[in-house]
Amino acid sequence: MQFDGAERKHGPARPAVRLLILALCAGLGAGGSAVASAAIAGDLEKVPVVKVAPERLFAGPGGERARDAAQGRLEALESRFHAVHDLLEGRHVSRRPGARATTAKSGEPTTLRVLLVRIGFDSDRSGDLTSVTSDGNFVLAPDPEAIFDRPPHDRAYFEAHLKGLGEYYRIQSGGRLTIEGRVLPDGEQDCYRLSDMADYGPGADGGWTLELLETLVQDVIGAADAGTQEDGSANLADFDNDNELAYVIFVHAGGDWQSDVNRDSPNDIPTFFVTLGEPVALLGVDSATGTPGLLSECSIIPESTSQDGWLGSIAGALYHEFGHALGLPDVYDTTTGLPAVGLWDLMDSGPNLVANVGLNIRPEYPDSIDVFSVAGLLPPSLGAWNRWYLGWLATATIGGGDREVHLPASQIPRSQYLQHYSGSSVGGAPYDFDSDYPQAILGGVSPREFFLVENRWVPLSGGELPDESGIGFVRDAATGVFLYMGGDLEDPDGPGPLEEASRNTGMYDSSCRTAACWSGT
Repeated sequence: MQFDGAERKHGPARPAVRLLILALCAGLGAGGSAVASAAIAGDLEKVPVVKVAPERLFAGPGGERARDAAQGRLEALESRFHAVHDLLEGRHVSRRPGARATTAKSGEPTTLRVLLVRIGFDSDRSGDLTSVTSDGNFVLAPDPEAIFDRPPHDRAYFEAHLKGLGEYYRIQSGGRLTIEGRVLPDGEQDCYRLSDMADYGPGADGGWTLELLETLVQDVIGAADAGTQEDGSANLADFDNDNELAYVIFVHAGGDWQSDVNRDSPNDIPTFFVTLGEPVALLGVDSATGTPGLLSECSIIPESTSQDGWLGSIAGALYHEFGHALGLPDVYDTTTGLPAVGLWDLMDSGPNLVANVGLNIRPEYPDSIDVFSVAGLLPPSLGAWNRWYLGWLATATIGGGDREVHLPASQIPRSQYLQHYSGSSVGGAPYDFDSDYPQAILGGVSPREFFLVENRWVPLSGGELPDESGIGFVRDAATGVFLYMGGDLEDPDGPGPLEEASRNTGMYDSSCRTAACWSGT
């Protein structure tokens, strides 16, 4: 087996079969230094990156203790996510497997309409048992010290996260899935309200149960339904069970139970997707069918996942639970709770991936970098199996007579293959990113037991990756919400901070803990 692309390390293990791994080599060398941030395309901002050696993260006094604490945090996040899924007893995956992505299997683009509805509380007498503010509302006062998922958590903030969700699934689906999102209520700082938070939480000596979660979801749906009927902003019945290409996400004030690493706010609401045992009857009538609306599936997402001195972004949870809405199961070992693919897959440990982001927050020291560890900020890609299951992956089956298989880098959309002609050759035969090449190969003993191999390429370099590569974090300029890795990969020495430089590169795996800490100045 022979590997070609960003780096070639080993000779053929089996001379009879050659697997050609095609990747991009767009000036990803060592050396150089990062430059200051530049505004991109009006509402986007690019944060250039460098690659920092991992030993720098925990250098100095207390480094070992800090590393152990960070590992403990990750383990707590994973165990709590698994505990909630176990509690839901299989109801955390859509009962319409793949229904919302079915048309994508034909190769036709699919548009999924998404409502993101804000839910607050009239008050919160829980005190320290929850991270919700005493008035039960979202955090709406600006915080000049915050960098990640910074307040105000208003409509613009959640619209930015919907933008990130749409970009993520556009890339993962190869352009087959488009998300058309809307945040409700329409008012910038409005929300629909439930009663006191303490009416729903388990209290100091209790724990969340399936019954408590179902009661909460039923009341959340009821409050949103009544609110939209009253203000006329939307008809929730048009997003109900009859509408396979519609979906509802509820975001609530406060943090989530999974992020309570110190375990001192038990009334914080868990993050989850759920299919209710019985649907909630809606006040409105489905305009397409003329029948009363019934809603049984939705996601529950917090306004923030930063807690107990740890930083987080809701992106990881938002993207993961959306995967369940598409019919994707968890891919970790559900019998033991142990990872199977780990941080490399959104449907395993991926939503808890900690991205180490370095920023220059002290202008008086232009060469200084402060590193922030943020869970969920830049979720990794869906695994090959997930995309194959949803019909988003063009595969080829390897047979005994196959001698050569071309496998392009999975981050490159098929529509862009012709832009990445490499000019390289193996055995004298030139190759490029041909649209006839598969995105993954299948091989195994039966249709139920097989290997599924893709080429998940990330930039490889022995030293630091400077801004000259054209790659950078892209965030919403108004809200500061980090959206994706972006840049001008094809022309790193090109025109600079123009609109194309904010393009999504699809490099969602770049923050996985291979050997790098990504940072920007």
